[in-house]
Amino acid sequence: MSNNINNTQETLGDTIVNDNMQIDFNSIKDINVDITVNIGKTKMTVSELLKLRNGCILKLDKTVGESLEVFINNKLVAKGDIVVVDNQIGVILTEIIK
Repeated sequence: MSNNINNTQETLGDTIVNDNMQIDFNSIKDINVDITVNIGKTKMTVSELLKLRNGCILKLDKTVGESLEVFINNKLVAKGDIVVVDNQIGVILTEIIK
């Protein structure tokens, strides 16, 4: 027995329509999502952790110029580089991950 599934999709403005459902993006545009940028990580012992004070420097596993990871709701979605925008840190996206 053959099982054919026809799943066509088209976009109509802010609405995606396919054979199974219709999604109206206007209804979800105001939902907040958490965006996290991972600049690096490190490991240390509890003894080292207890010695941390103001002014201590944590050496991370990323090198200067290495791409940062951008997560939306804990899912990796992009990579990018640090930039300064109006005296604040930002990230310019260099790769979108699908």
